[in-house]
Amino acid sequence: MANIKLSDKKLLEEAFGMNGGYVLDFSDKSFVEFFSALGIDITDEQYLKNGTSKANRLRAFWEIGNEELVAQSIIEMADMVINKDLSILTRTAVLPAAKQIMDARRIQMDRVKDIANKLRDVAHADQPVRHGAAVENNFQLLIRPEIFNHIKQYLETGDHFHAVEEAYKLVRHKLREITGCERASEAFNMNAENTKYWQRLFGQNPVGNTPEYDFCRGVGYLHLGIQFLRNEKAHKPASELDINLAMHYIVLASLAYELISRNIQE
Repeated sequence: MANIKLSDKKLLEEAFGMNGGYVLDFSDKSFVEFFSALGIDITDEQYLKNGTSKANRLRAFWEIGNEELVAQSIIEMADMVINKDLSILTRTAVLPAAKQIMDARRIQMDRVKDIANKLRDVAHADQPVRHGAAVENNFQLLIRPEIFNHIKQYLETGDHFHAVEEAYKLVRHKLREITGCERASEAFNMNAENTKYWQRLFGQNPVGNTPEYDFCRGVGYLHLGIQFLRNEKAHKPASELDINLAMHYIVLASLAYELISRNIQE
């Protein structure tokens, strides 16, 4: 159960426009889809204890949900606000007054993420093994919660083929959410040199022959690799997949998801 201070709740409610029962510009359908991607059925009766509006269901989720999932949902919502502003800035000329509002909103979203990160600190405080802790040639890694919660039903039944397929699908969904492009080859092009969406993805648009430029291209190649690996699986009948190989594929998906989300989180 997440423990959010009253002052932090007030900040979150203001940031997400929760007066009148609304949450940001979510429709009923998109609100359900947002939580479904986190493995949460927000229409479940337990989230209706405060009322049926989107804002009341979100408040109930903050009370009932665990720290990691609540933190993740808060960060994702903040990401949506920032991405929307970035999209406007890259497509249209913005008046100085509107730019000031966006800058203030970015500062507000940074405060929102501070609240989420405090929750994550609580969630991870009792975990003895963190990212990359090694025992001989074995590693224990924390997969992105969006991906793990989406695929855990397949992992529990040993359906590793579909676990990998769904992990890749979530990476594509995240890329489309940020860039509007259906495929990595559209977002990055086949040589990973399309810089059109780098500002949205990485918070920077570096020039060539720099480490930052190489990093952005490297992430592009990573997403291109996932696109083609997913295409290969999509054109084959579902089959048994070795769990060790499946875990490598899933870690690859988690890394790809992480590297296009870091700018917004940090």
